[in-house]
Amino acid sequence: MNSLKILILTLTLIFSAKTLFAQEVIDKVIAVVDDEIILASEIEQFVQNMLYQSNSLDKSESELEEIRNDVLQRLISQKVILAKAIDDTVEVDAAQVQQAVEEQIDRMMGYFGTEDKLIEQLGYSLRAIRRKYRQEITKNLKVEKLQRERFAKLTVSRNEVERFYAAEKDSLPQVDESVRLSHILLDALAGGGARELALQKIIAIQDSLKKGGNFADLAESFSDDPGSSQNGGELGWVERGVFVKEFEKVAFGLEQNEISDLVETQFGFHIIQLLERRGEKINTRHILSGFRTSSNDEKAVLDTLKSFKDRIENGSTTFEDLAQKYSLDKETAFKGGNLGWFEIGKLTNGAFREQITKLKENEISEPFKSEFGFHLLRLEERKPPRDLSLDEDWEQLQGFALNFKKEKEYQKWVESLKENVFIEIRQNNE
Repeated sequence: MNSLKILILTLTLIFSAKTLFAQEVIDKVIAVVDDEIILASEIEQFVQNMLYQSNSLDKSESELEEIRNDVLQRLISQKVILAKAIDDTVEVDAAQVQQAVEEQIDRMMGYFGTEDKLIEQLGYSLRAIRRKYRQEITKNLKVEKLQRERFAKLTVSRNEVERFYAAEKDSLPQVDESVRLSHILLDALAGGGARELALQKIIAIQDSLKKGGNFADLAESFSDDPGSSQNGGELGWVERGVFVKEFEKVAFGLEQNEISDLVETQFGFHIIQLLERRGEKINTRHILSGFRTSSNDEKAVLDTLKSFKDRIENGSTTFEDLAQKYSLDKETAFKGGNLGWFEIGKLTNGAFREQITKLKENEISEPFKSEFGFHLLRLEERKPPRDLSLDEDWEQLQGFALNFKKEKEYQKWVESLKENVFIEIRQNNE
């Protein structure tokens, strides 16, 4: 089911770019919609982007032609909605447009590697690239805003969900083998000496900065954050709610290019510099002097979890009680560690998948380490692969039914809009 992919169609326009494929397209106007045109190159670039993202490059010419025709119809629908948005004088926030433009430029930079390579590949100056994207993104945001407003209040009744299920159940995806899990999460705490060592290191780095040292060079050489150190400590554009609260409070309070004093978080000591601010987003860089745990620290937390398991199994306490008191996963601790149901095939955490293969129902794992910390895992229930059912999968079926209804309403809406918009399809994209 395509759900709302038709509804929210964000066009990826890499104008006059060297495509990822060898073939060249002689540009021509394929369709005219109101005051907008659809070019052969526009269709081809969108098709190529779809194939690249879906890793489906091996298509026959007949399959490619079918995709091109589908893309053409989608682009016509997009232009028709744009005409309606213009008629209705739909406005979008300039800051939102600018943010979207910069995010698109950042993605392109990530693909091509450097600003010079981006300019070389696209054949335009960075200023011209921004101007082109600004025009297209403004149009797209107007279309998306009008679509959201049109369908925001659309709902489905219980009867509609049941009728959808009766009609579509044979084509709905099957639920894979599933498990219900609970866990207790702890983390290894660095010994007291680790904090003092981290503090000494960050003070020395701070002294170097005060003497004129280059922030990026110091981050690359000494920061304990492997994810940012190779980028000179740069963390990229983020909004509130991403960083831990101690870091966020300081970072969002800085002026552009200002460097903070020492900031302590659960990860260690930081020095933060605000590089740029765009509305509610900031781009910062930092240098981290981390609290380094030793093998003894990790052994201590594993021993603690082993003692938890022993106490549960001898009946002196319960899994739920220990999760509520000690688990660091605050989203599940108050529920006794209950993580809910997971389809095993969709679990991306390798450490969890490995434990699940060993456990029977109501069995508790040995303590183990994952990317999130150290865990005790209890497998509460297993269910074999099965078909979706109204009783067990109501919310998922409700979502399917709503998307199905939105898609039908979208098609009806677009067809009604077409009656008042000039549309001319000049020739096929051959």
